[in-house]
Amino acid sequence: MLSAEEALERLKRGNHDFVTVRAHERDLSSERIEELYAYGQNPFAVVVSCADSRTVPEHMFMMGLGDLFVVRTAGNVVGPVELASVVYACEHLGVKLVLVVGHTGCGAIQATIEACGCGDSVGGDTAGGDTACGEGTRSDDDRQTDVMAPLTAPIACAIGDERDPYRASERNVRAGMAALASCPQLADLCDRKGLRIAGAVYHTHSGVVDFLE
Repeated sequence: MLSAEEALERLKRGNHDFVTVRAHERDLSSERIEELYAYGQNPFAVVVSCADSRTVPEHMFMMGLGDLFVVRTAGNVVGPVELASVVYACEHLGVKLVLVVGHTGCGAIQATIEACGCGDSVGGDTAGGDTACGEGTRSDDDRQTDVMAPLTAPIACAIGDERDPYRASERNVRAGMAALASCPQLADLCDRKGLRIAGAVYHTHSGVVDFLE
């Protein structure tokens, strides 16, 4: 298993290949599929990224089958399910690097900025006669807000008063890193096993990944 530093360097080299070469060979063969089935997975990194169809971790880092344990959700929000997925990969698969990746042009970030800018609630306030099934006097917009609240509320908390989309995306990435670092299981692995939690922002217009310090 690669160390955290070796894993990060491999991802950096992969993104360099993605940006400069674009024709890097990856093993997607039937033999590789059979090998992974027979011997199990052995990913060298966990990537927590946005579900945006333009931001595919296996592509941006030029990795093949079995290389990355990928957790994707709109806005790369780290909630309970995402956290549990990361803990599984680190505890049971021995992964030493977790990389949280945001990106430019993120719809979830932009929607949250716009909602905050116009004074709309992004926290899914259900006060005012709501029933358990979301009926009653509430409008379709209110119910839509409630559905989106698990996504927009943590992003709003993460970005605060930041209205620049790139800096907001970076703040959101750092919030995801902090959420992971606050998990006792992951904190213990950082102390005892050399686990590292890192962050990055992917540029959708160029394919370049900025690795955060």
